[in-house]
Amino acid sequence: TLAEIQNRFQNHLKINNFQQALEKFWSPDSFNPQKWQQELKFFNQNIRFLILFYEPSLTYDIIKGIEPDRLTQNYLIRVTELKVYLKYNDLNTPKSQALLKELQESSANIIDRIYFLQLEHNLGPLTEAKYRMIDHIYSRDPKVTTRLTPTLKFLYRINVLNFLAPELIWSDRSSRQAFYVFWSVENLEKPGWEKELEFFENDIQSLMESFYFRQLSLNGEFVNRFWLIDLPWITLFFLIFLMEIYVLRSRQPQLTLREAILKLWYYVFLLIPKLLFLRFISAIYHLNRANFPSLQPTIDYLKLKIIYSFAQELIQVLVNQGVNKVQDFVKKGSLKKLVNPPSS
Repeated sequence: TLAEIQNRFQNHLKINNFQQALEKFWSPDSFNPQKWQQELKFFNQNIRFLILFYEPSLTYDIIKGIEPDRLTQNYLIRVTELKVYLKYNDLNTPKSQALLKELQESSANIIDRIYFLQLEHNLGPLTEAKYRMIDHIYSRDPKVTTRLTPTLKFLYRINVLNFLAPELIWSDRSSRQAFYVFWSVENLEKPGWEKELEFFENDIQSLMESFYFRQLSLNGEFVNRFWLIDLPWITLFFLIFLMEIYVLRSRQPQLTLREAILKLWYYVFLLIPKLLFLRFISAIYHLNRANFPSLQPTIDYLKLKIIYSFAQELIQVLVNQGVNKVQDFVKKGSLKKLVNPPSS
């Protein structure tokens, strides 16, 4: 958007330097009694809406590599430009017709382009926008529900079918054609362009504003720069780790460096990014050291639970082995011989 503002100021004033163009535009010479209305009209029609236009920053999410979808953003800029232009001019002027033609072509491009991996998450909002536009254009035809069953007609009248299964109604309708009809002079003239653009702003624009592009890394996976957040913390933990080693060896000079590191084993999870999911162990250990809260009762309980489970399993194994021995003893007749020893 900023680049578009720069180009418009520079083209309007025919100055290649943006700073100089701004200074000249807002100078007293530009707003003299003969020119101020013309200059203000240019600003209102060509610049103001760009300043107010909603556009996420290109660093929208640098960690996940998410940025706005440029095709959709340019499309929405043209919609806003048309809306501003029509406030001051007629619908049948060459510029408004040029904007409408551009919007028709851009709509087709958005619908027809290939939504590869970086864009496939936009298919849901796009599909919803397509069905909303189809419904808006073709629901004016009273014959649209003639092929529906009575139940489906009822669901359509109470706006349930459009929500649950719009494809049952509009499967034979073209969203590309619906957008083409919407951005035509004839369509905007019938109910009034204000009403049509209000529909677009309320029902379509919010969906398109959610479109985004996500970058891929060299390994073909989505970009994940979590290390940008993690690196300062790893650095801090490493400094604390070195300080702990120094303090530990100061108190126990007989310890070697290797032994001191082994005593501080719980820092490993804080220093290796791939062990991120195990950092709770370090957190629990530090909390226990600080007695905030005291985890000793919990640790004692877990120890007893483990010992109890082990003892239970051991007893069960011993009992099973004892039963097996008795069964073997009985099968071999040893028990009978023991109770009734043979007479000599």
